[in-house]
Amino acid sequence: RHIFKNTGFRATHEDGAVRIRMDNSDYPIEHFRGLFYEWMVYARLSNPSVTARESAPRQYEYTLRWTEP
Repeated sequence: RHIFKNTGFRATHEDGAVRIRMDNSDYPIEHFRGLFYEWMVYARLSNPSVTARESAPRQYEYTLRWTEP
């Protein structure tokens, strides 16, 4: 089984943030919010934050921000 089969990912860099848009995710919105946050902590980025919103049914948008040292 493919975990991300039929799941679309798009990432852009806008306004000093990385925005990730996902379509058709079988996971709740908080799953990837936590995953992205923990990845940023693991990467030792300063002051990481992730906001998440559902822009349409099963369409999620995550905004990742951090400060430069």
